[in-house]
Amino acid sequence: ASDSPSAVNSSGGGGLLLVPTLGEPGAEGSFELQVDCDFPLLIDELPKGAGAVQSMPGEWTATKSGGCHLHPDWRQNPKFYLQMQGVRPTKVRITLTRSEREWKSRCQRDSVGTMIGFYLFRSGSGKLNRPGDSTADGDSAATTHPIVVNGRLWSETDFVPLHTVCSPPELVLSSAAKGGYVIVPATYEPGRLGKFVLSVQCDTEFTLSGDSEA
Repeated sequence: ASDSPSAVNSSGGGGLLLVPTLGEPGAEGSFELQVDCDFPLLIDELPKGAGAVQSMPGEWTATKSGGCHLHPDWRQNPKFYLQMQGVRPTKVRITLTRSEREWKSRCQRDSVGTMIGFYLFRSGSGKLNRPGDSTADGDSAATTHPIVVNGRLWSETDFVPLHTVCSPPELVLSSAAKGGYVIVPATYEPGRLGKFVLSVQCDTEFTLSGDSEA
């Protein structure tokens, strides 16, 4: 057991994710998790299978920090691949989060350039084109990537000067989409380096992988 007191801001939003681990892989056994707190606290175990949340760490590096689509190298950002099982459309929630402690001073100096958001595309074609962009064959990307939210084509969140940004609550994706989907987190301006976490929750079973695993 380990006693690790730490200060937590109760108004921070989003909560904390606790992951009990052992020093060696493959070891099995039971455990108890106890959390002592000086304000009301709710602890829930994340669901498994349908409704589960998967989170992956990521980082904007010197070679993967192309900024938003207003910049020519915007496709040079970290990419994550979402593949859902089943055939029915499923509700999906995607959340991009960064550490306030790591980013706070940079955001104060550069509130616009460090804004965050993400793009979502069908990955079957291998192309990352926003609705309205022209493809090499002259077709609109809206036909190639028909993701629709509230009757409108959708491919990206707003870029916000916050530490968390989420997909629209009405986002529903086709589980049968060939090749699944690709998620591209970005900062507003290129060259803003740092770490982040991408989380996905679906109403069906799914896999989430990063560049090195795809």
